[in-house]
Amino acid sequence: QKQATRCMVWDRFPMVLKRQLATHLQDQGTGDSLLGMVAVFGDLEHRDRHDFLLDLYMQMESETFGRALPIAKKGDKAERLFFIRQGAVHVTPTEEDGPNISTLIAPDHFGEYALFEDTVWEESYWTDSFVECWTLTRQAFQDVLAHYDEKLEEELGNLAEAARTVREDTAWIKDQPRLARWRTLLLKVKRKVRRSTMGDAAEKL
Repeated sequence: QKQATRCMVWDRFPMVLKRQLATHLQDQGTGDSLLGMVAVFGDLEHRDRHDFLLDLYMQMESETFGRALPIAKKGDKAERLFFIRQGAVHVTPTEEDGPNISTLIAPDHFGEYALFEDTVWEESYWTDSFVECWTLTRQAFQDVLAHYDEKLEEELGNLAEAARTVREDTAWIKDQPRLARWRTLLLKVKRKVRRSTMGDAAEKL
């Protein structure tokens, strides 16, 4: 009910005020820098990058999940990107709650490939506690992208293809739990470096 109330209040704001509020949140490190942690968006160089990420941020929704429940199960259709805001999520290589490949906490994310491909989840994600996430659906992503020029779409397509190639080349690691944990740790380190780099750039501005 609280979430529904927040949505009703937000919907009543004029668009100009919504963009001002979203821009303020970006400046606090929860907008541009949040989406910038996704490699595809972080590497984007298009002149409209800031506005594009701002528009995506405005389409994100809050979702909550109870303890010991699947947020996404391997083999199910993948249609959204998740950012963890609160709580912890563990990743398993099978459909059921099994061996723990890694544990994700705020502000980790997963599912970015679902924005670009008609695909299924490659792992399962189970909650360790009460979990709150920011989510962005593929439909919302495509609706925002439709308002920008073809060059932005082309650049995103190239970045997404490069990310897909890397994902496919390292898919075999998922069958090796120890290696999978090291791979996840490496990705986390890269995200922290990206956040630090973005923070340093913001300070220079």
